[in-house]
Amino acid sequence: MFHVEHLGWNKAEALADIHKIWYLPEYLRRESGFLQNQDRCEGIFCCADNHPARKLVLELVDEGFASWAIIGGNEYTDSEAYMYKADWKGCPFDPRIFYAEILEDESGDPLNPFACQGVAQIAHPQLALANYLAAGFMVHLYWFMTHHSHEVTIDNWPKLHHSNFAIFNSRSL
Repeated sequence: MFHVEHLGWNKAEALADIHKIWYLPEYLRRESGFLQNQDRCEGIFCCADNHPARKLVLELVDEGFASWAIIGGNEYTDSEAYMYKADWKGCPFDPRIFYAEILEDESGDPLNPFACQGVAQIAHPQLALANYLAAGFMVHLYWFMTHHSHEVTIDNWPKLHHSNFAIFNSRSL
């Protein structure tokens, strides 16, 4: 996935360099200068491992900042990715419906100085394989959306992929 010259780089920065895409090298928040100085974008890949960032990305799509979002995450053995479009707000395809904790959970907020340390880190170790699998799920959802979405009705699009190393589940919800 990476080149030798990317050893020691932040993985988002290395992937942006390889694929010639833009990335945000800081925690995304409303106060970020990025949001005030950025034009609308086609889509957002969210790899943040916390609900506050996921919630903000969903809101940005709702507000028209982007047409879609694909959000990925993992814990030690679980990996998943799901997609979202603004016209899905409030319906079963909305992640805030099937993961209601996105709306209330503030844990894992990187702006909280203790969120990713101590007990939190021990309770939620991240395995590289699970991380890699979540990224693969995100790429598949993007590939489907850009290459096959015209062939099937939106109700039949895959909208969520999940795996816990024993079971793989893909749902159109």
